[in-house]
Amino acid sequence: TGKITSGGGYTDKGNIQISTDFDQKNAFMAKKTARLERLSGFFASAEEKEWRKELRMYAETLSTHAKTTPRNSKLVEDDTYMTTKLPEILKKKSCISKADLERIMRWKLARGKFRPTLPGLIRRNSEESVESVSKDAIRIMTAGDTKQALKTLCKLTGVGPATASAILATSYPKTVPFMADEAMDADKQLGPRKYTLAHYILFAESMCAKAKELGGDWTANDIVRALWTVGHRTSSVKPTSFVPGSSTKKRNRVNNSKKTVSSGGVKKSRRQRK
Repeated sequence: TGKITSGGGYTDKGNIQISTDFDQKNAFMAKKTARLERLSGFFASAEEKEWRKELRMYAETLSTHAKTTPRNSKLVEDDTYMTTKLPEILKKKSCISKADLERIMRWKLARGKFRPTLPGLIRRNSEESVESVSKDAIRIMTAGDTKQALKTLCKLTGVGPATASAILATSYPKTVPFMADEAMDADKQLGPRKYTLAHYILFAESMCAKAKELGGDWTANDIVRALWTVGHRTSSVKPTSFVPGSSTKKRNRVNNSKKTVSSGGVKKSRRQRK
C-alpha cells in the first residue's frame, strides 16, 4: 500500500520492501561469491606458508565465530573436546555414547550451517544403538575400511557422511577429513556439494592429496581446518591475491593494485543425511 507524502509525492511501501529485499539478496550473493572465490583461489594457488598461517589462525577465528550467536557459545569448548577428549574416548572404549554423539552434532552445527531438525533426530537414537553401531564402525575402521566404517555410522538416525566423518576425523586425521562445507567448496573439481558417501570419498581423496602436496606433517584434517579459517576469517587474503601460476611477488602486485574484483548408505532424507 502507498500513501501521499507531505510534499505531495507518493510512496509505495510494497515497492520499497521489494527493493530492500532485492538489495539484501544481492549483497548476500555477492558475499557468497567472494567467499567461494577466496576459497577456490586459496586452494589452487596458496603456498605452504600461507596454509600454515591460516591453520595457526584457526583457534582465534573459532573464538570469534563462537561469539556470533548465543547458540555457538560452547563452540570453543566443544572443539577442544573434539580434538582431545573424543580421540581418548575412542581409544579407550572403541565406541561413543549418546551424549558424545549429541555433543558432536552440537559442535558440527555451531561450526557450520545450523539445521534445527538434526539435534532432534540424534536424540531418537537409543544409548544401546549408539554404542553398538559406533563400536562396529571403529572395529571396521581399525581394519582399514574407511568407506564401510562411515556407512556403518550412517545407520544411526540423523547421521550422514558429514557427521560420520566428524566422529572419525580427529582419531584418523590423515585419512578421514571432516566433511566441512568450506573444504568442499574449495576444490572446484569436486563440483557442487553432495552429502553422499560417494562424494565424501572424492572429497577425502582431494584433501589427502593436498596434504601430500604440502608435505611435512600436514594431515587431511589440517587442510579442512585451514580452509574453514579461510572461509570465516574476514581478514583472510582476498581472492585477487591468488593468481594461478603466478609468483608470490606477482600476487602481491595484483593485490596491491587499484584494480578490484567485483563484488551407498542407508537411505534418508536430505536433512537426515548431513
